Amino acid sequence: MYPVPRARNWYTPGEEEELILVQHVVATKLELQPLSRTLKLPRTCDVTAAKRKGARKLSSTSHGKILEEIGRREELEFERTLENLDGSGNESGESDSTEDE
Repeated sequence: MYPVPRARNWYTPGEEEELILVQHVVATKLELQPLSRTLKLPRTCDVTAAKRKGARKLSSTSHGKILEEIGRREELEFERTLENLDGSGNESGESDSTEDE
């Protein structure tokens, strides 16, 4: 998916397949809403090009789930980092002394 420039939460489908590591996947089965009389592209973007490319808007629900998951992962990573530090601020197993060469 490619973001539509100057159109928040609007995307067009990608033309090529990509291999993405599972650890980088934040959400699947995203709800993408098609253009309609009530759901229109902002005039700040190239509306004609976006329509031609099949632009769809990421639903508020899907956007919220993505943000929650990113926040959850950042919190888990922060907690994991704190667990790896000992009282001196060094990662476990490291020492403050340097060896003479």
